[in-house]
Amino acid sequence: MSVLSNVELEANLNSSSPFVTTNGSKVSRTDIQNPIEAASIRLSVGKIFQFRKMTGGVDLVETRDQVILHQGEVAFVLTNETVVLDNLHVGLVTPKSGGVAEKGILITNTGHVDPGYSGNLRYAVINMGQEDFCLRRGDVLVKIMILRLGTKADPDWSANSIRPLGHDFLNLEARAKQIAEAASRDMVAKILREWGIPTLAMSLLLSAALGVGASLATIAASAIGTP
Repeated sequence: MSVLSNVELEANLNSSSPFVTTNGSKVSRTDIQNPIEAASIRLSVGKIFQFRKMTGGVDLVETRDQVILHQGEVAFVLTNETVVLDNLHVGLVTPKSGGVAEKGILITNTGHVDPGYSGNLRYAVINMGQEDFCLRRGDVLVKIMILRLGTKADPDWSANSIRPLGHDFLNLEARAKQIAEAASRDMVAKILREWGIPTLAMSLLLSAALGVGASLATIAASAIGTP
């Protein structure tokens, strides 16, 4: 198994059977919009979906070209690009390095793409940070590496439709918010211990300033007494 280099990726994207279809134009290494990196292809955000409360319950609906993710909120993304693999190649999708991880943005559902797959790719974006995150159509959050197999895969698997999301995803946003809020409380408790601030008034002041939903009075009291 070997990873395709930028030279091989460029030749493939300019061929009649590209592994990744973008806007239909030829790829040029001098183009500022060139999606090719040393051994991967950048994939951009296409359609954005979020769970919304509907008359009959909760449903996954397409949003605008831009959405603000508050702490703990989740969005699901379809890539602009279509991936078409033959039975001799697989894809490996990873979050891009830098730009979002330091903001507490978690990207899930990336991974390998089987030989024979044809269609858009999808993944989830979760805001686990302290600040709002603006998710826009056209943003680049993930990239794909193309690997050549030693022998052709058999059978030639293909998948052209989006499989329904499991019922467990319905609780994903609630769990994410709980985790993010817990992380906020732990962070403030650590600060209070390090600063040695024992007063309830200061605890409540920090709580309001940091926007932490739960009262820090109990946290402050227990934090100061914890070795």
